[in-house]
Parts: sequence; C-alpha cells; structure tokens
Amino acid sequence: MKGTLWVDDAGTVTRAALDDPTAQALGEIADPRLHQRDVAQTVALVLEWGQRDQLDWVAVAAAAIGRWGRPGWRRIKRMAWAGTCWPEGDR
Repeated sequence: MKGTLWVDDAGTVTRAALDDPTAQALGEIADPRLHQRDVAQTVALVLEWGQRDQLDWVAVAAAAIGRWGRPGWRRIKRMAWAGTCWPEGDR
C-alpha cells in the first residue's frame, strides 16, 4: 500500500492518504492471493481518510463484481463501512 503520513512534532500521525486508492483497490481485486477482506480494508481507509472522491467507485465495483459477484461487492462495502474488516483487536 502506497501512501503518505503526516506527523506532528510529537510524532503523532495527523493525516494519512493513499497515493492512488483506485489503483490500490483494483490491484488487490486482480490479485488471486488477496481476499474480499483485503479490499474492504482499502475501502475502509478511503472512507476514514476522506478520499471518497478519489476512488473510482464504478471501476472498483465492476472489478469486484467481476471476481466475486454482487454479493461479494456488498460484503466488501458492508465490512468497510462497519469496520469489521479489521482484526478484532484493532477495531
């Protein structure tokens, strides 16, 4: 995952952003080693980091539906919005 972190003088991350959220999500969908949870984590970061306008939702949806069908795309969105894509200790 490629992105940028902004850190204050105390070393606290104040802001984060993915360099290319669409390419990140499409690459994960195309990679047979990765799963719906991986894509959901990327979508969750897009939502959390305020990059909704930078994600090509149509392209990502089409790719996800092409690989996992509509139910898979719904699961990805549900996990991302609910935060259930993260390990239980990280929620």
